[in-house]
Amino acid sequence: MAHGLFSSSLPVDDNPIIQTRRNSHTGPIAMMRRASRQGSISQAHIHTIFMNEALAEARASLAEGGIPVGCVLVRNGHVIARGRNRRIQLSSPILHAEMTCLEAAGRQPASFYHDCTLYTTFSPCSMCAGSG
Repeated sequence: MAHGLFSSSLPVDDNPIIQTRRNSHTGPIAMMRRASRQGSISQAHIHTIFMNEALAEARASLAEGGIPVGCVLVRNGHVIARGRNRRIQLSSPILHAEMTCLEAAGRQPASFYHDCTLYTTFSPCSMCAGSG
């Protein structure tokens, strides 16, 4: 049985949390801009917004029958890559959320990652911690 954090009565395609990544008016950048205009943005609020994006990826993995771990890579306030655990779905022992997220980011120079923050819903294993 799914933990309450990941349970939803809505299918993945109808889930409003997952939809936020497709709608520019409700996505993380739009939410930060609204909060900034209201003078109410804080670092904790920014982290919450991006953690919610990682949680949406975890929910998507669970909906696919996988392990509910999600991840987003953020650079300068923009989500540049997303990943979710795909180990069960694709029968691969290395497709952890962090690995799929970094793969989605593409090959970048090491200096690129100095301005990035990786938000993940689970503590990375030693393989994933060393991959960034």
